[in-house]
Amino acid sequence: MEQYGHKEVRQRDNIAEAKVHGINVSANAYLGAGFNLSGGYTHLNTQDVELEQPIDKSIKNAYNINAQWGIHGKYIG
Repeated sequence: MEQYGHKEVRQRDNIAEAKVHGINVSANAYLGAGFNLSGGYTHLNTQDVELEQPIDKSIKNAYNINAQWGIHGKYIG
């Protein structure tokens, strides 16, 4: 693996039972003149039931934002 620039190998194990609780929130706003802005947030709590600890390398918080512009119904190219 070092020939490809990786110094360690990571391997994930299967989990017999997991609990995942979370929330996902998103919003979208049309700003006029073809502009659209949207964003979102996700929060997760993950737990390996057998080990009673969080699942290794699971994402706890994630954010996103997106901006778009276009003229509805017309092709520009």
